[in-house]
Amino acid sequence: HAVFLLLAERAEAFLPTILSRVVVMKIRPLSAETIADYLMQAGHLAEESHILSAYAQGRIGQALELVEDEGFREMRQDILGKLEALPSMSEGEAYLLAKDLEGYKNDLRFLDIMELWYRDLLTAKSLREEGYLIQRDKKDAIFRAAKEPAALLAKKAAAVRTARMRLAQNANFRLTMEVMLMDLKETGK
Repeated sequence: HAVFLLLAERAEAFLPTILSRVVVMKIRPLSAETIADYLMQAGHLAEESHILSAYAQGRIGQALELVEDEGFREMRQDILGKLEALPSMSEGEAYLLAKDLEGYKNDLRFLDIMELWYRDLLTAKSLREEGYLIQRDKKDAIFRAAKEPAALLAKKAAAVRTARMRLAQNANFRLTMEVMLMDLKETGK
């Protein structure tokens, strides 16, 4: 009377003899709307639920952890403040910012915050509607920062993803941050 759960990203990874004897269940992440509804039913504010559901990446358990994680809220405010200030910084200040980011070396969720910032900038630039923004509490700053061409904003979002990939490949943290921040400072002129 035992049940074994075999988990894989691809069912093809299993031998055909195993696949012929199992029930395949495809499990997909929950939508951000589903998670936000769950958090609101649990008594959390709509705006906060909407924001945290995006950071939860389809996992209710992650959303519930984020609700209780004051450190994440502080990190989010810090990172978003740095991203808002980045365009007006000199290159020297941006290099110093890379040093500041070393405080988040063991918590790479700061890259999620950065990715969603640039996602919101692209959304604001393209759609010009706040209803599609994830970080609605920062809508004024987002619309102010969304002045750059969409292609440049997409390039900046790609720079954050590239930094994440390099860190996953065990690249030097400080150097990776410096390169990413210089890409994020690019003005397209």
